[in-house]
Amino acid sequence: MKNLFRLTLIVSLLVVSLCTTASASPTPKVPEGWFTGGAEFMKATEAHVKLKVPIVIYFYVDWCPYCHELERDYFPAAEMREYLSSVVKVRINPELSRANRELADLFRIRGYPSFFVAAPGGSPVQLSPYLRNGRMLTPAEFAQRCRDVAAPRATSRAQDELQETKSGQKAQVVEVPKTAADAASPKFVTNAPLPTADAVLAKYAQIAGEWNFAGRIKSRAIKGRINVPGLSFGGRFEFYTTSAGKSLTIISIDSIGVMKQGFDGRAGWTVSENASKDASIPENAVLAMADFYRDVKLTELFPKTKLLGKVNEGDREIFMIEATPPGGTAEKLYFDAQSGLLVHRDFTRPSARGPIQSEIYFGDWRNVDGFRLPCSMTQTIGNLTLVLTIDEIKHNVAIDDATFQRPAR
Repeated sequence: MKNLFRLTLIVSLLVVSLCTTASASPTPKVPEGWFTGGAEFMKATEAHVKLKVPIVIYFYVDWCPYCHELERDYFPAAEMREYLSSVVKVRINPELSRANRELADLFRIRGYPSFFVAAPGGSPVQLSPYLRNGRMLTPAEFAQRCRDVAAPRATSRAQDELQETKSGQKAQVVEVPKTAADAASPKFVTNAPLPTADAVLAKYAQIAGEWNFAGRIKSRAIKGRINVPGLSFGGRFEFYTTSAGKSLTIISIDSIGVMKQGFDGRAGWTVSENASKDASIPENAVLAMADFYRDVKLTELFPKTKLLGKVNEGDREIFMIEATPPGGTAEKLYFDAQSGLLVHRDFTRPSARGPIQSEIYFGDWRNVDGFRLPCSMTQTIGNLTLVLTIDEIKHNVAIDDATFQRPAR
């Protein structure tokens, strides 16, 4: 099927090219909106060839925090809007259909977002606003990067090679994994000396605000939005915690109901109100918010740590640390080698249904009262994905101790 799809794509491009050459009709305008998915990919390709303008091919998934960041901070910016209005553009979610997955395989997609630009008659070149030197391109710089790659003076060979630009970013040639196991395995980098695990954690603690932590913050209240891709959109959540370690999480999702999870200082509890029997969030897997906001004390949470190495994740180099809590199961922590910030966590949590594998990805880091805190988070819990966006963070709010007690039945 994959070979048939590839052959169809090649034949389609050839036929469109021949028809365009023979046609003398007026050149139509560039379509204003995005083409969507494999069903419209051929239409996008036809427009790309007929109009002789670049094409943008954007692969994304609903649970990817970096996709949300790209769509929130870059696509709406004036410079990017101007650029996107001049090109053919198609967005593809490989999780929505078989045709979309086959396109992702054809483009050798290994991570999200994957953003390609192809000049008329040129090969697709993968671009990203994330730089290896720790700085991100501005929307204006990213738009110019797209123009540079698709400029008429750029040859197909030059597009396929690694090339330096004025912004200091390189166009990346995508490596093809030989097997599915290779694609899933971390790609370790061995081109530089490695720091110790303690040094990585100390740097993160300093950036996160450890110097500002002791005795100054007594409580924290967070409010935001929560989406469950494929199940619900527009849910809300609240999170309350104190310096004594008490916490309460409240999640309200129309198709699921209301779920509360708390810790009163002695024991944890979970209560569901009006929850659907067919759709529920697993126990002890609600965001791990309390642990997350104690990451300024990682050396206390994980007395045993080991740096496993440096790995490539897209355009970033990441330090992978194995961290073991007292009497618990080891988890993996991933830190950006340049910024020092926590990128994501892989861990196992107990539940009434048995151990559940989970991952949390962090993004949109902001300074709040001297703390660096992420305001977007995506968590996978088994087969469930939660996408959170924080709207409000307040410190030292008055919280009654009764808030953390299990509600009366």
